[in-house]
Amino acid sequence: MSTAPRRLGKYELQVLLGRGGMAEVWKALDTQLQRYVAIKLMHANLQADPDFITRFTREAQIIAALRHPNIVQIYDFHISEGDEAGTAEADTLAYMVMEYIKGSTLAHYIYNTSRKKQFPSATEIIRLFTPISLAIDYAHQQGMIHRDIKPANILLDQTHTARNPMGEPILSDFGLAKLLNTASQTVTGTLLGTPQYISPEQVQNRPVSKQTDIYALGTVLYEIFTGEPLFKGESLTGIMMQHLLEMPTEPHLVNPNLPPALSQVLLKSLAKNPADRFSNAAVMTAGIAEALSVPLPEDLQLAIVSTEETNPSEDATAPLRSSSSSLAATVISSSSVSSDGSLVVAPDAATVVSEGSVLSTLPPGKVEAISSPIHLPDSETQLSMEVEKAVDLTDQSAASDVPVDEPPTVVAQTEPDEVPARVSEPSATSIQTKPEAATAPVPASLPDAAPVSSSEAPPVLPAPPLPASQKRRRLQIALVAVLICVLLGSGLGTFLLLSHRSVTAPVVASSIVGQASFVSSGQVDMTTNLGNNDEFQINLRNIPAPQTGESYYGWLLPDKSQSEAAPILLGKASVDRGTLHLFYSGDSAHTNLLDMTSRFLITEESASTTPVIPSPDLSRWRYYAEIPQTPAAGQTYSLLDHLRHLLSNDPTLEAAHLQGGLNIWAYRNTQSIMDWAGSANDAWNKKDFTSVHRQVVSILDYLDGTKLVQEDVPSGTPIFADPQIAQVGLLEIKRNQDPPGYIYHIDLHLNGVLTSPGATQYQRNLAIQINAGINNVDGWLVQIHHDAIQLARMNDTQLALPSSLALLKDMATQANNAYKGHIDSSTGHQQIGVTQVFRLVQQLASFEVKPYK
Repeated sequence: MSTAPRRLGKYELQVLLGRGGMAEVWKALDTQLQRYVAIKLMHANLQADPDFITRFTREAQIIAALRHPNIVQIYDFHISEGDEAGTAEADTLAYMVMEYIKGSTLAHYIYNTSRKKQFPSATEIIRLFTPISLAIDYAHQQGMIHRDIKPANILLDQTHTARNPMGEPILSDFGLAKLLNTASQTVTGTLLGTPQYISPEQVQNRPVSKQTDIYALGTVLYEIFTGEPLFKGESLTGIMMQHLLEMPTEPHLVNPNLPPALSQVLLKSLAKNPADRFSNAAVMTAGIAEALSVPLPEDLQLAIVSTEETNPSEDATAPLRSSSSSLAATVISSSSVSSDGSLVVAPDAATVVSEGSVLSTLPPGKVEAISSPIHLPDSETQLSMEVEKAVDLTDQSAASDVPVDEPPTVVAQTEPDEVPARVSEPSATSIQTKPEAATAPVPASLPDAAPVSSSEAPPVLPAPPLPASQKRRRLQIALVAVLICVLLGSGLGTFLLLSHRSVTAPVVASSIVGQASFVSSGQVDMTTNLGNNDEFQINLRNIPAPQTGESYYGWLLPDKSQSEAAPILLGKASVDRGTLHLFYSGDSAHTNLLDMTSRFLITEESASTTPVIPSPDLSRWRYYAEIPQTPAAGQTYSLLDHLRHLLSNDPTLEAAHLQGGLNIWAYRNTQSIMDWAGSANDAWNKKDFTSVHRQVVSILDYLDGTKLVQEDVPSGTPIFADPQIAQVGLLEIKRNQDPPGYIYHIDLHLNGVLTSPGATQYQRNLAIQINAGINNVDGWLVQIHHDAIQLARMNDTQLALPSSLALLKDMATQANNAYKGHIDSSTGHQQIGVTQVFRLVQQLASFEVKPYK
């Protein structure tokens, strides 16, 4: 993907609001009409997808034809060739121009209400979802299916609050999922969707319908009523398979203050078989209103009447057509609803983000542990990569440019590849989403799943009844077979064939029972190391069930040298068929756990009383691991020190008041260089050579550091980049420079990992892979440095020469490679950049867990 230009025709691009693997969104000024707009840039490679222009034009015309007050308006769409947009010659830049609006998203609203058990009133929910439902039905009547309904794609217009004080809901990105997916399918054959809200048919890569959007809307409503996502899991695949195979927990069991009648409505919208869902969104919302004993808004009543007149024989909606329906007869008891209609639930220990903190990830999408996960018999590392391709998400790999720990440029956005069409003005409390944290290996087992609806399979002749155990076994075998076929058809089959291990194969005895690792939520800021390594996940195998009346408890323990420091209770861990999973979501401050702990423990203690500290009786200690704290002979730092310098706090950076570790600053500064290189190209096209010079010098500030940059720029040139951040350069310009450059410094610690006593083979292999990436990044940055020095020393006349533009283009290309990586055209191999390096370094912070001796 090329770096976006600063101007497209009459549109002046001003603020980058979000970036992903296939799209970017900018706030722009229409210089002719003097109004702000949002521009969504979608990048396509014509060589890989020659039909993109035709398809884009056709789909964009359909999307632009939608006219509804609660659907984002498309003003214009256009395709520009590479030179016109200041991009690489091989690139085509397709973009849509949309209305711009201040506000946040429904994801933000849910996080600040339902996720904190501060549920909106029933009346508020109906008022909010009525216009959403009517917008969906309108689009369906025009033959348009959204395909990616989720809270982050519903914007709240804060300039229109008469009906909804939080902002009138505006549905964005209608139809863009299809447009972007068709482009990606040309190359990858994968599907597009968001795991928390994806329908079963999308998981199976089957045709979508209006009922696909009904299912997604049902998942959103389930979340706002319960404060929990429909399904939770430790991997994208696990969540997707739950949508396909598992029955949701009834909402009133999650939130006891909900009536069973509401559960009936929501579960109908979430039926596995599309034919069993509601016929349209208005009927579904009406059913919810009746279950909550809330009067139907007038526009919703009109829509229901219109539906009945249009489809008088449609029996799917019959139970919901009148206030005397069976659902209406079951209403919320007075104990469930307060006088103002609020759905009251006592607060629990849910994480609360302190006021004023930067919410750089979307908590509603956070992946948590589940009670009955569905896992595939695969290597989780590759599985994660395959799923990320399948859903076209962020870093989460190849489709995203924003790693777990680094927030995108602005707020109120969805996943970077799926930024909303109608873009919101960032506010102090707006949020961003991230790609899910890296997942640990999962066991090669497939637990029992819920039966598939009989309506989805051909009828069979009756057979004699089987014992329950044989029924489960046959169902399990059938589901595995179906699942393999599904994955083969949706792009995951190749991986299964390459790495599948039989679930009945003998298990080789090993002292290692699994892995535990630190995970970053992404709740980071620029002044602390909070939000990095603030979560923890555990995946163990072949674990016997605890004794009757006892439970397993997970703990993080302080360093051996700090034995009197307090341990951290991770929670009670359950065992399901020999597999122990536990996910710890951290504390409300997003404390960096790696900064204060280095040992992991599982104890077996009484289930009736939650322990405060691990039992002092060592016979109750069951599983244990630690990050070694002893340096190699003649060395200063231990393995723990190396990991902390990379991921938590480095003494050199602390002296410069830069918190968070070497890893995140190398990532951030390389991203800034990529942005400046693109801006310099655009400034040259506008003949703004003062701006070109400023961007080039800023690049040198971050490459050299403030102590050395004066040697590469004309005398008296000021520091144009952030002077505090620029204290530490990316490159090692001089031997033994102080402070050392980030790239060289990271490499030193990687070598330390390789030579540290107690480093696992997994960590050593990772360090070797990261080292190769660091070498790539260093080479690209050195070339940028060479180009930038030449450009920084030119006057305006020299900068105006075509040869200078060639240098600027080369600099932008090298910066793009350094940040995102590059595919070697001669070998076809991927050369990883700093984005991939960032993720791999995070994975170094892991434990190999063994029985405690």
